[in-house]
Formats: sequence, C-alpha cells, structure tokens
Amino acid sequence: MGGSSLPSMGLLPRRALLAGTAALAATACTPSEDPTAPSLSPSPSPTPTAGPFGLAVPSTIRVTVHEGPFGTSIIDGAAARLRENFPGVEVQVEAVVSVADEVGPTLSTTPPDLVNNSGDGRLALGTIADELTPLGELLESPNLAGTPIRDTLYTGALSPGIVDDQQLAMQYTLIVHGLWYSETLFSGHGWSPPNTWDDLYELGAAAAETGRTLFAWDPTQAGEYLDLVIASAIKEDGHDLRLELDNLAPDAWRNPAIERILGQLRRLVQSDQLAEYPDGARERWASGGPLLCPAGATLLRQTKPTMRPDFMPTVAPVPTITRAPKLPFAAIHSEADESFFVPRNADNPQGGMELLRTLLSPEIAAEFSELNELPTVIRGATPESPALASQVRLLADAGENTFKWLFIKYYGLGEQSTAAMAEFLRGELDPGELIDRLQTMCDEVREDPDVVKYEAE
Repeated sequence: MGGSSLPSMGLLPRRALLAGTAALAATACTPSEDPTAPSLSPSPSPTPTAGPFGLAVPSTIRVTVHEGPFGTSIIDGAAARLRENFPGVEVQVEAVVSVADEVGPTLSTTPPDLVNNSGDGRLALGTIADELTPLGELLESPNLAGTPIRDTLYTGALSPGIVDDQQLAMQYTLIVHGLWYSETLFSGHGWSPPNTWDDLYELGAAAAETGRTLFAWDPTQAGEYLDLVIASAIKEDGHDLRLELDNLAPDAWRNPAIERILGQLRRLVQSDQLAEYPDGARERWASGGPLLCPAGATLLRQTKPTMRPDFMPTVAPVPTITRAPKLPFAAIHSEADESFFVPRNADNPQGGMELLRTLLSPEIAAEFSELNELPTVIRGATPESPALASQVRLLADAGENTFKWLFIKYYGLGEQSTAAMAEFLRGELDPGELIDRLQTMCDEVREDPDVVKYEAE
C-alpha cells in the first residue's frame, strides 16, 4: 500500500517496511547505506574534534525527548557521561508532549540534533525518511566498551527503524507485554497464572473468595485490555490475523478468535470481575488489590511509588481460548520501543550520533534498566532484579515466537479505540457493536488517500 507525502514538509512518498515480528535473536539485519548521505566523519575545521563522528569540542547538542513515562531520564545518564568524556560539550534536553507537533515543522529548517520519537504524537518514520540521517555509521562504531554497536543488539531493535532498506532510527527499550501479578500473593494462595480464558474465569472465582476482583481498570487503561484481546487472538489464530489487522484488511476485526475472546471478556464484565475506578487502577493493583494487570513493562515505573515492598511483580503470557492455539502458549507480544533519530538538517548531527552511541553502551543501558525495571535492546546489559528476570525469562521462553502490531500507534487510533473499549468494559457495547466500531475506524483509515500507509510483513 502506498501513500502521499506531507506537502507542507516537501517530503517524498515512502512505504515504511516494518517487520511484523521481533525475533529477538543475537544477529542483526544489515540495511544498506545511502551513498548520497552526508558523511559524519571528521572534516577539516579549526574547532577540535573527537570521537568516531568528529564531535566538535566545545559544542552544544540539542535533544528533544517525549514527555512520557521516562521523561528526560531516558537520556540523562548518557548526557552526563558524554559531558564527562568531552568537557566543553553541553547537552540541552527538552521534553515535549507531541513530537509530531513540536519537531515535525522544524525538520527541514532547524531541528534538534537527536530526537526521541515516542508517544501517541510520534512522527511516522515513512513520511520523514528524506529528513533523517542514515545510521549505518553508528551501527559500525564502537560503544564505550569498544564493541561494535551492531554486535550488541537484538534484531528486534533494528527492524522498526528501517525504511527503504536504510536504518533511519534506533529503538532503545524492549517492552514485554503480558499479565502482571504478584508472585508473593499467588504463591501464598497456591494460584497459578491462567493458560486459557476458562482458567482465567476460574481464577476470578477464587479471587472473589478472598474479596478481590480479577482486574481493575480506569479510562486511561482501557486500551491495554484491547491489547490483551488482540494478543490473545493472534496467539489463537496465528500471524495471518496479525497481518490482517496491521494491514487494515476488510473485516479483520470480525475474525472468530476476536469474537470468542470478546465474549469471554464480556463474561468477566458481567460477573463483576473488572472493577472500574475513575483513576488509579494500576496503583490499586500494585498495592495488593486486584489480581492481574494487563500491561507493558512500563507499568513498573508508573506503580513503583505505591508498590508493596514484598510484591515481587511478575509477568506471564496472555491466555488463549484453547489449549492448542496456532502459536505456542509461550508466545508473547514484545516490541522494541522508544525510537531515536538524528535529523539530516541538524546543526550538530555529530553530537546527536555521539550521544546515541553513548546511550547504546552497556553501562548506560544497565543504569536505565535498573532505574526503570525495563530491558533495553543491548544484550547482556540487564541487571539482576525479580521483575527484570521475569521479563528476560519470558523473552527466552518465547524465542522466535514474539510478535507485535503497529497500526493503532502508527495511524493515531489510540484515542478512538481506547474510548470504544472503555464503553465495552462498562457494558455499554456488546462484542458485535465493539467490533463494528473498530472495523469502521480502520476502514476509514484504509480508504483515506491522504494517509501514508505501511505494509506489515
């Protein structure tokens, strides 16, 4: 599927070739480099330069990050280390709510030197490819430990950042999605994470005997229950369904697996196993209330202030309908996230590359993981903790059976789909009505010629 460019930015049409699965293997794919791209190697200059990209010393590096769950903390450690390594270099960091609104209009004029392209207001990579610096030189450069960066990465870190066979962006975090629970609570009651939706219903009955509900949710979290439905359906019906959803196929939402899972979820709604709170559902889970929380691992940073010291947060794969799904039970929804790119028209692209090289070094990655209980794309840079060990174990158990989808974030459908899911969780929509709403939403995007499409594979 093709799409038009953004005329106001003077961009050419692009198709973002985004891999549908993130096979977390130890070898990395090798995109080709753009021979017309400007070299970042040192050039003759009266200003002293340093590092593999010819960073000017002194100089200033301007960085824009998404004001999301990490804020400036995603870059603070790397910025501090770079200042130590290159006295005289200053790093200025700005956090914004919408990268598209704040950075997009500047890409052809005076963009930042490094951009954390994340959040609902992220820029679609395929629409800005001509404005970005290819990162092949970065991948071949040594990290601070002296190892070529390419040799340290999970493959899943590279595929989302490739457009037309060029590496234009780098992901930083590995987000493991699943059902989060307290190992302390479960072991104390002799409970096990559910393998099927029938198991889930039985666990809810056991929870009710202790005065607990199975789930809690609030309006901001409703989208995570839709993620639960999608992930469970993909495991049940396989990658064909993933491709149909991601490529906006007609009637993709009317897949029988989705219909059956929504029926199971409605059964839980009608049995009062999903308690709505105006706000703070995640915090109630972290304080030992509801048993389960469907979410990505960023949940841990959000709930850390209220989590009981003995909680031992642990994650399990989402359940399937049957005990013989097309993908194994160990299959998980996992994605490389928190994308970074270096604008081609930046004043100091060498500085952006040097800061990104620092960020991708094992010691800095380990500091980030320890602070946020979240793995990065750097292999072997995960410190020890029960929550991190749980995520790494799920990744190991899944092997190549990891998957992701991009259509909700890529096409900006998060607000609409979350609102529809909230109505379903309140009992205001039945499964058929929710499916119709979601299918119409995707049909409108598919039929809009002004929307730049990507093709999942």
